[in-house]
Amino acid sequence: MQFELIRDYNRNRLSQVKLPIDVTGFAYTPFQHQLDGVEAFIKSEGRMMLAWEMGSGKTAGSALIMESLKVGPTVLFSPASLMLQHKEEFSTLLTDRPVVIFKDRIEDDRASPFPLYIVSYARTKKFRQACKALPFNFELAILDESTFIKNHKALRTKDIEVMVSTIPLVLMLTGTPIINRPVDLFTQFRIANPLHPLFKDWWRFTRRFCNGRQGPFGYKADGLSHADELSGLASSIMHRVKKEDCLDLPDKVRTQLPVQVKTKEYRDWQEEIQDLGLQKAEASLPWLKDWIDTTDPREKLVIFTRHVETAQYIANSDVARSVGVSYFTGETPSHRRYAEIEAFQTPRNRILVMTIGAGGVGLNLQFASTMLFVEMSFSPMEMLQAEDRIHRAGMKGGATYHYMVAHKTYDKKLFNALTYKYAMANEVVDGIKDPDENVFAEIFKTPRGTVINQQI
Repeated sequence: MQFELIRDYNRNRLSQVKLPIDVTGFAYTPFQHQLDGVEAFIKSEGRMMLAWEMGSGKTAGSALIMESLKVGPTVLFSPASLMLQHKEEFSTLLTDRPVVIFKDRIEDDRASPFPLYIVSYARTKKFRQACKALPFNFELAILDESTFIKNHKALRTKDIEVMVSTIPLVLMLTGTPIINRPVDLFTQFRIANPLHPLFKDWWRFTRRFCNGRQGPFGYKADGLSHADELSGLASSIMHRVKKEDCLDLPDKVRTQLPVQVKTKEYRDWQEEIQDLGLQKAEASLPWLKDWIDTTDPREKLVIFTRHVETAQYIANSDVARSVGVSYFTGETPSHRRYAEIEAFQTPRNRILVMTIGAGGVGLNLQFASTMLFVEMSFSPMEMLQAEDRIHRAGMKGGATYHYMVAHKTYDKKLFNALTYKYAMANEVVDGIKDPDENVFAEIFKTPRGTVINQQI
């Protein structure tokens, strides 16, 4: 009953917005797809997802929605690493609205215009408690990188679901609605439309769309079934934009760097991939030295790893330090990460080393043109998100990616998993069933570099 009242409120509220949108006075001239996003949000009855590929301007698009609808108090849930960046961007886009990072409490300054509060996903419980004493209600919730709430059992997901159940307008932002498998869509669908019978029950949803079944070690929901139906449901809550449709960007160029490593006996696969990462980090140093010696001193390089130890090894090497290196991982505080990014933008540092989990989303690094993956994530969409840190509006020249691959190791299983997961996401989100449209299969089968770190 509560959501039915919210739906009626949204219908009445949004029916009063005049189309086309008047962008006079907005901080910049919007792209057409951003104007289309405002119209799609109005027609969605105020609960939808901007599923725009990375670099397509989701932040500006959400600010345009706020400005066009003149929304009241707004909360933006964000990964902690992006809060300072969001504060800077929204303060520029919405000059008349105070933008505040939530720490411990919410100030009730009624003399100010409607505020925008930025809340880390890690602090949802504290924010939920702070909201209980407020004399006002939030009108809009923005869930940046909405796949952060894909786990329906996680406490932060439950906190956010409770909060947005009383907030009329909800806007989810993500370039990759599926990070690993189609089951990632469940909570995002449920927030968009809690009344849909298939979105109320996780078990029913997974049996219908995720090949849900009882396996020898418990219930599994790791596949895809009824793909066309699920794709149709996804398109009903998404305004989908691909970069190739809205931005004139050069193609990505991907190169495999084959690596030969020492084979060992391992206790389990976790030990294998960690040792493999360190061996590949050692092998990367000669390549890195060649890159430094043969490229323009103004060129910059972004390096991604999976493990903290791998990132530390490269960042602490004499090779990286010889040209200045910025470095952070998930263990680095948010303010320090921001400082490392700023240092990377100066001529002082040519190299930025990060773990995929810490730096793979949200960052604008279009001033760099080359990226090296020493290790890979288990998620194809995390990999593509990481790639798009340098493939964005405002980039100069092309974007080149080098993947270090150790054949006849766990890397083969990893690429098989990436290929399989990417195929499922492609089919659901974009309706692509062509097996040739799979970047990870292409990377693994087509080595273009020479073998490095030759060992017997």
